[in-house]
Amino acid sequence: MVYSNSQFNRNYYTGYGYGPSFGATNQSRNQRNAVSSASAPKNSTSFGGALTESETKALTDCYVSSPSESLPAAAWGGVTFGLMNNPRFVAHPINTFKAFKHVDPMFKDVLKDGSTLNKLWANPETNAALRDAYCEMHRVFARGEWKFQLFRKRYTKDDIGKLKGVMEQALLDVEGKSPEEARKIITTATKTLESAYVTNGPLRFFARPLSRIAGGSASKTVEEGIANSEYITKGTEDALKHSTTSFKNAMKTHAGIGGMVLFAGFEFITGMGNIKKAFEKDRENKENGVKTNYGMKQLGQTTIKGLGSGAGWGIGEAIFNWGYSKWGTKLGTKLHPSVGTISGGVIGLVGASIGMMVLGRITKKLVGEDIGAKLEAQELAQTPEGQVQLLQTVYQKAQKGEASPEAKAALQKVLSQMG
Repeated sequence: MVYSNSQFNRNYYTGYGYGPSFGATNQSRNQRNAVSSASAPKNSTSFGGALTESETKALTDCYVSSPSESLPAAAWGGVTFGLMNNPRFVAHPINTFKAFKHVDPMFKDVLKDGSTLNKLWANPETNAALRDAYCEMHRVFARGEWKFQLFRKRYTKDDIGKLKGVMEQALLDVEGKSPEEARKIITTATKTLESAYVTNGPLRFFARPLSRIAGGSASKTVEEGIANSEYITKGTEDALKHSTTSFKNAMKTHAGIGGMVLFAGFEFITGMGNIKKAFEKDRENKENGVKTNYGMKQLGQTTIKGLGSGAGWGIGEAIFNWGYSKWGTKLGTKLHPSVGTISGGVIGLVGASIGMMVLGRITKKLVGEDIGAKLEAQELAQTPEGQVQLLQTVYQKAQKGEASPEAKAALQKVLSQMG
């Protein structure tokens, strides 16, 4: 298959059933170039008579098929989603690296065997709380570096001093406390820093509503945030309820109905074209006296795939977060707190992406390829222009190794006759 797209179009239009290469040697140049549905031969549904019905079906099936996502691609998708959730890493990478030199000394005892912070970090009951504290403190120091300040003003030295003091006091107060008490102390300090992370830049009137929707503090200044006991208390109580050490609690936290509804909504948005095509075909068939139910079937396919994606995301996130709480805590105590924090932050999203991939494959086997896409492919096979589009898509998939052997054979048959 060595034809370029330009050669492909030229050869197909001038030779494949519409020009001299296929027995029409006495046609004029104008006749050869007059490619339209009206001038297409009666057997255009089988590509000028060159393909059998089964070969044509192989091409249309290849056109609508979507390759399954690989495991590494799914895992990397979770990592990139994590970056999307933390745009400051991308917007201010220099600040990100600078902040580590300030936050690391506060958590240095995590690497000291036998210390209180070392034990708490290694404890599945308190590991997540300490990772959240490290991350929130890192965000404080990063905001103290140079930034554009469009959405949030840069922290002053006084701001950083106050917030650092809150966390330093909490790290001292956990000495001698039980894991349950220590978790509450650390979480309260983290939520205090979170409450102070206010939206106060010149574009705050645009960004603040989005921050509130995402659960951000309603405080307008750093001082208000530190003193916002209502937000801090509620945030602490909610966080303490969601321990990932219990598999049941992890499933309850991450595999909720909300996620399934959200992903079902995404599936409907991306699949709107197929839904529209299916209902249009139903109306067309009804006008011709034939009753079909393509539209409702497509709705069912879209719903099942959407709910499956949502369930896969939630279940995968719950399993990976629960697993990390059991076996991943040593990464911070043996390597570095930053390693434990970053890995713990993305592991759930990696698991979510993998879970969505696995459930996606299962639901795809259950419902098959989208009916709307199949109808579109069948329509393309009816006209010369559509056949070109169909063949080009199959040709590209064949080059990527995504075409079935039957589709490759049918494509090669067409190309060989194109000369």
